[in-house]
Amino acid sequence: MENLLVLLDKIQQLSPLPVFAQDTVIVQNAGMQHWLNMSLAEQRGISMNMSYALPSQFLWNLIRNLASDEDVPEQSPYSREVLAWRIDTLLASNEVIEDSAFQVASDYWQADLNNTANNSYSEAEQLKRYQLACQLADLYEQYLIFRPEWIHAWHQGEFTAFDHQTSAAASDSIEEGEHVEETEASNAVWQGKLWHLLVREQPYDPRELVALAIKNLNNVDRLKAQALPHRLSFFGINAMAPLWLEFINALSEQIDVHFFHLNPCYAYWGDVVTEKNAIEAWLKGTDFSAEFKSSDESCSENNQQLGFFTEKESTKVESTKTKDSDVENTDLADINRQVGNPLLANLGQQGREFMALLYQYSTINIDVFESAVADLASEDSMSADQANPSAEAIAQANILASVQQDILSLTDARSPESQNHDNQSPKVDGSILITSAHSALREVQGLHDWLLHQFNQDKSLTPKDVLVMCPQVEQYAPYVNAVFTRGWQDIADEVPPLPCSIADRISKDAEPLVAAFSQLLTLPDSRFQVSSLIALLRLPAMQARFGINLDDIEKITHWLEVSCVHWGLDKAHKQQVLAQSEAQESEKLNGTSDSFTWQQGFTRLMRGFAFADHSVIYQNQMLLPTIEGSDSELLGKLMLIIEQLQLTAISMSKARTAAQWQQFLFDLLQQLFDDENDNGLNVVRSAVESLVEYCQHAAYTSNISLAVIRDFLNSHFSQPDPGRQFMIGQVTFCSMLPMRSIPFKIIAVLGLNDGEFPRQRQPLSFDLMTTTPAQLGDRSRRGDDRYLFLEAIISARQALYLSYQGKNIRNNKDRQPSLVLKELMEYLARGYGWQLLGLNAEAGAKTNTLSQVRQLPMQAFSEKNYLGRFASFDANWLHLRRAKVDIEPTVINGAAIASENNVVISDEILSATDVIRFYQHPSRYYAQHALYLYLDNTNTVINDVEPFVPNHLDSYLLRQELLNYYLAPTQSKQSCDDILLSAKLSGNLPDLPSTDELIKGWQKDSEDFSQFIITELTQNNGLTIAPIDCNVMLDLANILTNQTLLADGLYSNSDLEILTKVLPKRLTLNCKLTIVDNKALFYRSSSAKAKDLFTLYLHQLIIQIAQADEANENADIFANISATHGYYFDTKSQKPSQFYFSDIEDAKGQLLRLITSFYLGQHQPLLLNGDIGEKIRKSKVFEQTQFEQFWSDSNSFQAFGDDAYVQYFWPQCPDYDEISPRLLTLYQPMFDALQTVKQSVKQGAKK
Repeated sequence: MENLLVLLDKIQQLSPLPVFAQDTVIVQNAGMQHWLNMSLAEQRGISMNMSYALPSQFLWNLIRNLASDEDVPEQSPYSREVLAWRIDTLLASNEVIEDSAFQVASDYWQADLNNTANNSYSEAEQLKRYQLACQLADLYEQYLIFRPEWIHAWHQGEFTAFDHQTSAAASDSIEEGEHVEETEASNAVWQGKLWHLLVREQPYDPRELVALAIKNLNNVDRLKAQALPHRLSFFGINAMAPLWLEFINALSEQIDVHFFHLNPCYAYWGDVVTEKNAIEAWLKGTDFSAEFKSSDESCSENNQQLGFFTEKESTKVESTKTKDSDVENTDLADINRQVGNPLLANLGQQGREFMALLYQYSTINIDVFESAVADLASEDSMSADQANPSAEAIAQANILASVQQDILSLTDARSPESQNHDNQSPKVDGSILITSAHSALREVQGLHDWLLHQFNQDKSLTPKDVLVMCPQVEQYAPYVNAVFTRGWQDIADEVPPLPCSIADRISKDAEPLVAAFSQLLTLPDSRFQVSSLIALLRLPAMQARFGINLDDIEKITHWLEVSCVHWGLDKAHKQQVLAQSEAQESEKLNGTSDSFTWQQGFTRLMRGFAFADHSVIYQNQMLLPTIEGSDSELLGKLMLIIEQLQLTAISMSKARTAAQWQQFLFDLLQQLFDDENDNGLNVVRSAVESLVEYCQHAAYTSNISLAVIRDFLNSHFSQPDPGRQFMIGQVTFCSMLPMRSIPFKIIAVLGLNDGEFPRQRQPLSFDLMTTTPAQLGDRSRRGDDRYLFLEAIISARQALYLSYQGKNIRNNKDRQPSLVLKELMEYLARGYGWQLLGLNAEAGAKTNTLSQVRQLPMQAFSEKNYLGRFASFDANWLHLRRAKVDIEPTVINGAAIASENNVVISDEILSATDVIRFYQHPSRYYAQHALYLYLDNTNTVINDVEPFVPNHLDSYLLRQELLNYYLAPTQSKQSCDDILLSAKLSGNLPDLPSTDELIKGWQKDSEDFSQFIITELTQNNGLTIAPIDCNVMLDLANILTNQTLLADGLYSNSDLEILTKVLPKRLTLNCKLTIVDNKALFYRSSSAKAKDLFTLYLHQLIIQIAQADEANENADIFANISATHGYYFDTKSQKPSQFYFSDIEDAKGQLLRLITSFYLGQHQPLLLNGDIGEKIRKSKVFEQTQFEQFWSDSNSFQAFGDDAYVQYFWPQCPDYDEISPRLLTLYQPMFDALQTVKQSVKQGAKK
């Protein structure tokens, strides 16, 4: 490509145009235009007077000027976008609907044939009709370019079927084949008739138009009146329809026309075929040239094999062959010589066909080839007969240059004649790197690490020298942003960032405002979910319009959460969405009310603001005191937004003309958004303006439904913008687009997965090009992608990086690479000795232990990721890796991360509540209180779905509140009915008739459970509860010298070192006790958990120490306490349970162990948990195996090891023998002292 650039520059220098004349260059895309401009400017110092154009639009304007300005409109009425609206009009016309030939098309979009009389069609029918029109417009555009003879015949009124492929032979029966042929013939007839109706409105025949333009080219007088370009250059185009080439050839008789075509091979390669086709011809014993077919089309959309040379061209090729080229007389070894280079044969079909088209015309060929291998004698550009480097240069070339040289010289490195054939050692140097990963994220992370190493090794390398291509860049864009854009800041201070840009993104994914606008178009069908509205508020353009900020949004989110807004504007809107009405059923039975709607939420908030500063029940609503002071202004803004969206949803449902839609949508943008600098607004405006433009050119004046508008705009928003963010001086990420073979020092291709590349396009059943024999010049998606991969290989100058997902992320099984990558891997294996899995068996490879494919570990923190040639630079993952490998034993021992700067609990007073909270989750307590690390997801998540089943927490809170009410010594002012009504109106329970029954059941359970507790505790008629404070003084001054306390191996030397610094000398431990009939009472309306048992245990220890302290102010009360009892109610079994502790041995020693471990846990994470202790108690055998099962229990909703805090400090399951001493020392006495009361009283009420 650089040599073509040199030629273009030399031609412009040697044949300068007039001063004010522009040099016209035709390119296929904006990326090539940008590269040409920048490269010419770099060579000359400036690039000016250059006019770039796309082929189709430029040739249309030129033909229009030559044919007739009056007869041919400036905007072609047969462009795909305009044609779709014209076809839509015809499909809805009575002339088409009443014609039996169009029955297939009419039946597709018309659900009810009775609507024909009044032309009243549903939105769904209009949408299907428009979508069919778009598909037909796309087909007609292909017919205009590649099948002009069909268009000419249809123009003349000839609707006969064309030659179809042998469908009957491919069918299971002759009858089925005849039916297929009938269907294909029928499709040709109705498409021909539809085209005839189109040209009757506006005559157009591409063949006649081109013929007229060519005729006028020979008309000197008329030619002088036309503004032909002084010179025309086609740069980097490798595919063009024969019709355009015919016109360009005629144009070359009048002006200079230059084709700058990238030919991958300097030898004649028009007769090369793939090994598959050559072997098939050899097996048949037929002449090779007669069996000359394309291999790629055998697996393309057409699923056919076809030849691309005409009879005249076949004769030319035959004359160039040697007399002994008959494959029938060759053996399999000679087939390689017929194939040439297998990569060129398999991947180069599209370029080969285009070369065949160009060879049909009289041209002057200038061959400028440069060897891919740098010759020691010369590094200058060479012509075709000089492009063979010396053997010494080939031997010293890297693998990338060698492969490129093989393609250039039509050489097969696998053949016996190759210089590499006798070389047994693999040729591996890193210029080609094939990487296998488990996921797209790991692909991007592996590429990032590799690029950092490339920049370290080559100081001249800059980010603009790197191109990264993907089949679909949208699939990789989030990972690129995470790894390249944001991730580099966390790698290390000494690692520089790799600036990158992502081109070819579709507006819907790249621009949040465009995605939001698409969402607004669904408002008439929207449920007005709360999360979607919050997402709209997060748009900067919407925040600017209504004067809100992110803090306001967090406040609004909280309001909506407490007011239980989920979906629906009001009761009427909910009924509309649910397709219900009050006439069908009563409101109570059908469940439709204003619960969980925006109207109810606003009412609760506004009335609560006006009534009081506490919750109030008014008119069967619980009012919320959430809004205070100036917050009312923010609430008013929110209500205004919802009101505008509601009005928009109502008015948007109306059908309008294109001009009316433009005005409506522009007004909508002005009402909701206010940020002119947002590129998304420009994208939306451009799409709406294009709608009006296309409809005007199509003379489309009918009303357009919202569904059609939505489809049109979403299609526009889903088109990639190839001009933005491409080659802006950074690492460029882009999609793989045809005819953008720009040279880069480093080219990387990601996503080369089997089934994903080459990409496939499912053909339409009525696409006539797929049911008729293919012709020379036809394009296919697979053919484009194969040639794209070939261009990627020959465009890389220093290194080629190829990546695919070779391992299944779920089960680690092997996945196949793309077929094109596999072909390259096979070539490297058999031609250059690469060791690749499964490809060297016939070469005598004993095992697959050695492979030149770089396999990335599944996890970024894997040890292997920091070893080897391309070790990762990510310090964060390395820190986690070290935490798993190096720090883990230290964490368990508790010495490494102790710090004197951590939060220190008061050395005077400690609450039992803090101790209980610590032992409930020691690692979480340490992370939050010492490290200020909060791993819990504290973000408010708004649920769009109203509750249909009670939440376990909500039901527990209600049952506990009822239980407290029934056990209260004196009844509070709030009655039981008030509690139940508040719970029902809170919005936390389902709005269903069954909710009343559930509440009654919970009330009955709480009442029965309270009676059970009263019966167990006292025989009196009433229950007396006296909550008192209990304070005990603990002397910790000499505790660390107590050998009895330390003899059990509870603390290591490092632990003792920490405790020496942080343990207070004296400690007052306080708690609150509820004493009933000489028993300390605890109760919960839930089954007993480990934390409940620990609560009982801790308070019993405190009570026993208080009983031994005669100086305690409540010594007389404590002296009579016999035990600490806990009562619990299992909602599953509907049975109460009772546990208690009394007369615990060595109570003071046990409490001191708990307190010292508590202080130690403020300075290092401790792996303590009551659930583990209970598991040990219940298991007869509990060793490492059982501990690992408990750690990663797949049957549990959340295994112990899945906890975020546990994972942070212990990424892997620790050694049970190292943690068991502390666990057994602290929890074994508790479970040994635990006593259970077997219930003999049967619970009376059951649900």
